Amino acid sequence: MEAKTVILEPMKVLSVKHRGSYFKIGTSFEKLSAFVKEQNIEVSDARWLGVYFDDPESVPEEELRSEACVTIKEDIELPEDSDISIGEINGGLYATTRHSGSYKGLGEAWGELYGAWMPQNGFNPGNTPCFEIYVKGCEEVEDESEYLTDLYAPVEPV
Repeated sequence: MEAKTVILEPMKVLSVKHRGSYFKIGTSFEKLSAFVKEQNIEVSDARWLGVYFDDPESVPEEELRSEACVTIKEDIELPEDSDISIGEINGGLYATTRHSGSYKGLGEAWGELYGAWMPQNGFNPGNTPCFEIYVKGCEEVEDESEYLTDLYAPVEPV
């Protein structure tokens, strides 16, 4: 695995919470995308992210917590009854690697980053959620083998 550490600045995001299988977060992304279009929010330079709070190896699938997010430059007025919220992705030290191919391979990539790369390179997991940035996905290409996903895991030196 080719991975490295980077220091990230905090990112302001619009988000939609998701509960359940990480592979079903697409429904939250659809809701977020529809909101962005309805509100004419400029996202041409934005990053789309999935934030993951739980380890799927130790938390039952129906209890997994995640959020579908898109970066924004400034606060946006949200309707009172909206299930869209404004949040922030923490800045700091992260291990990162790029996954090429289907989203089905992401679990293995995460396992390698946490289970092999971190300990071999002198890092422990940090205390904030990990996330994925969807560099090239189903909106850009039809063939899943061409998907590009950047994985970011917070780390602390041992």
